[in-house]
Amino acid sequence: MIYSYLILTTLMIQNMLSTLSKNWVSLALILLLLLLQYRFFLGKNSIIDYFENKHEIEKVTSSNNELNIRNEILKASIKDLKGGVDAAEEVARNELGYIKPNETFFRLLPSEHSKHSKQDH
Repeated sequence: MIYSYLILTTLMIQNMLSTLSKNWVSLALILLLLLLQYRFFLGKNSIIDYFENKHEIEKVTSSNNELNIRNEILKASIKDLKGGVDAAEEVARNELGYIKPNETFFRLLPSEHSKHSKQDH
């Protein structure tokens, strides 16, 4: 009885091995495909990392563009301040309240009507 069980088991194992030996190439390719899919979706430098990095690059590029615009404005302001008296006089008038001798200063305040119309819009 045990002998027949052993023979039957041996025959089953031989049958499975012969089937596997015929399909070992297919099994190896399927295993390789699964491994590559894992690395593509979940491994290092995966598609998820790609989209996260792409989003981060877009944010940094946008921030850099805003800073470049601000830098250009500052460069133009510096050039104006270095180049002429008019720019320095404008800064003194606007920020320091400079008034020339024998000059009259008038400050115009918006009327109540214009304040209300701006709030409505």
